[in-house]
Amino acid sequence: MLVRRQGRPISFSLHTLPPGALVSPDHLRRLIMDAGEADILAAAIGDEICPPQAALSAVDLTVVICSRGTKQSLERCVGALRALQSAGERFDTLVVQRNPGTAATGGPIVAMSDVRATVAPGPGLASARNRALRTARTEWVAFLDDEVEVDHGWLAGLRSAVTEHDDAAVVTGLALPSELTSKAQIQFERGERHRRGFDRRRLQGPRLPGDALYPFDTSALVTSCNMAYRRHAALALGGFDEALDSGSPLQHATDMDMAFRVLRSGRPLVYEPRMLVFRGHPVTRGALRHNYWGTGSGLGVYLAKTYSTQASERHALRGVAHAFSRRHLRELRRSLDGRASVPPDLTVAQFAGGFSALAKSKAVRNDGRPGS
Repeated sequence: MLVRRQGRPISFSLHTLPPGALVSPDHLRRLIMDAGEADILAAAIGDEICPPQAALSAVDLTVVICSRGTKQSLERCVGALRALQSAGERFDTLVVQRNPGTAATGGPIVAMSDVRATVAPGPGLASARNRALRTARTEWVAFLDDEVEVDHGWLAGLRSAVTEHDDAAVVTGLALPSELTSKAQIQFERGERHRRGFDRRRLQGPRLPGDALYPFDTSALVTSCNMAYRRHAALALGGFDEALDSGSPLQHATDMDMAFRVLRSGRPLVYEPRMLVFRGHPVTRGALRHNYWGTGSGLGVYLAKTYSTQASERHALRGVAHAFSRRHLRELRRSLDGRASVPPDLTVAQFAGGFSALAKSKAVRNDGRPGS
């Protein structure tokens, strides 16, 4: 159940009902209030104290879809963007084929006069994103996966964040499920690893008082399938590190690494929940376990690179590694006791993925080239 106030998402919750159950208006009202009464009250008070801005700055924007060549999902993604343009929004759309040599992305795109297409020079998501940064000529470049569909308020959310934080280098948004039809998808959503709340956050600088994992645990800060970078800032940092993206599951490392480099450079990162997309979750238990393993592996490779290239951060990183280990062991104990939303096999998969990253640390580049 997604609750909005004046079009803005303010609450999301899952509810289990018996098969064939009907939800009456009164029952729905109780569900809404039980799940999000405090959120509704906070949003109402916030609108009274600080009304939403009537005039928002236009965003010079290219929306990039990094596609693996899946025609059906790509057409849905482009269709949702076209609906925004039909409502009067203005932006360029660029499709970048991620894996050269696979099914041609150009096929379904050629007939779309409002969509440009290009091919990444190498495999991996980082290569596709870097091609987009070099191809686009706009101030902002937003990155979407081809499996997502933007919400009708997605661009308004980005405009609002950019208007109020005109020094931001990156704005990242919220991702909610496009469907919950399998037990694995429901389990993924209950884990809440990817959900970052419904309050806007601004983060800046290399330290955050009271948070020992900041800015290293950037997985809690970025939504990799839904983020926008100020193009010159991303290029000044060397773009996405392709050495960390030898393929899935290591692609998680590139997003964490880029967000870390943004924060360490002193540039602001803004999380804006109104910049909402709907995305698919892993359908099978095996795919879900692989997703958890990949997240842990990507985190391990990213931390290994940071340790090898940032000598001044090594003492802090040793503390971060211990904190991650303690957190995973604590989560494992809770899951074994049945007190956690994530079952033991998924917790073990993520922990094992992190350790496996040590064997892949040779992919980390430490020669000082851009992206280090």
